[in-house]
Amino acid sequence: MPELPDVEFVKRRLERALVGATITRADCRDRRILRPSTPAAFRRATENHVVRDVSRRGKWVRVVLDDETRLFSHLGMTGWWIDVNVGAPEEPSE
Repeated sequence: MPELPDVEFVKRRLERALVGATITRADCRDRRILRPSTPAAFRRATENHVVRDVSRRGKWVRVVLDDETRLFSHLGMTGWWIDVNVGAPEEPSE
């Protein structure tokens, strides 16, 4: 499990990469994460929105979009976000 300095490191990298960027495509294939929402609702809530802020509270990372939508992420056991290029082949699900 990542420690606070690891989470801060990830937050700072995400902040540099995401703030000011427009989300052109967003997918979440794990329905357990989206409860009670759906993948389609997640796409509608995130796509074509600009990332306004990335912050950290404890071991949670918060991403704020231009319409005040907030996405929360916990790094879990791996401690990483994965950057995947659009059009890259899909990785098998665990």
